[in-house]
Amino acid sequence: MENPGTSRKPLSHFDRPGSSPRNPLLARAFNIVGLAEQVGSGILTMKRGFRNAGLAEPVFESDESSNQFRVAFYWHNLATEDEIHRVAKLDELNEDQRRALLVALRSGRMDNATYRELTGKNIVRASEALRRLVELGLLERRGSGRSSYYVPTGQASRVRSANGLFDIEEPD
Repeated sequence: MENPGTSRKPLSHFDRPGSSPRNPLLARAFNIVGLAEQVGSGILTMKRGFRNAGLAEPVFESDESSNQFRVAFYWHNLATEDEIHRVAKLDELNEDQRRALLVALRSGRMDNATYRELTGKNIVRASEALRRLVELGLLERRGSGRSSYYVPTGQASRVRSANGLFDIEEPD
């Protein structure tokens, strides 16, 4: 999701309460008539709700160069129990790598920043994990340096059925 304008609050402070509304009078009016909750609580509430549900938190981006504020929700949060169970059968992957593979299969790509946001790992651990997914033939690296990203390979796509759901073939 995108919205014009940037966040007035630094992304590094999104885990703290508080806000700096662009128009405090309008923010107060919306609060009084019940069309808005406590100013500055929405992102904290959203992140807490995702975490409590065991889902990956959305990723927020405030881009001054394009004057855009974005929030990305992970497709794997929409995966069914069966899909998650089937990906769990990939024994050579740890839980973080399985989650990253679900995101890559659903969205068509994965990058280091997304892996870090998804798993809480640092840049070195994220790079190692993504390299392992490449070694296993599940992801293919595209680009180089900071602009590199990973896409599912044909081998990874075999875990998908024609309707887009994950379908690791069961042995006969």
